[in-house]
Amino acid sequence: VDVKISDDKNDKVALTVETVHPVTKIARTDVISGFTPAINYIANLAPEYQLTPTSYESWVQSCVDGSEAMIATFVEKVERYLWTNSQTYLVGDAMSAADIVVAVTIALGANKEKLKLSQNVHRLVCTVVS
Repeated sequence: VDVKISDDKNDKVALTVETVHPVTKIARTDVISGFTPAINYIANLAPEYQLTPTSYESWVQSCVDGSEAMIATFVEKVERYLWTNSQTYLVGDAMSAADIVVAVTIALGANKEKLKLSQNVHRLVCTVVS
């Protein structure tokens, strides 16, 4: 899965999913355009994380449409959580759907408001987005 965030004025998100069938070896590429459709796609891939639209839409919208102060507050909470728990990821020792949703949300908000990210949040975003 490759998550790409463009630098255009509309803050478009495109999620590129490349899969190869294990038996036929036929490759398939799907592109999901738009932030909400991309997050919904990710949530459907990992039902065990119980990411439902009602569980993430409000804070995602806050970061995308919110003010610099709202975005900075969200980033500060994520930084505090990562620092307190000495973690790279939000849940466990491996990347989860939650990490992808949060990292992409922060990247969009920080890009929009030109915010400098703190150390742990920067590491999370770079790990997920790159």
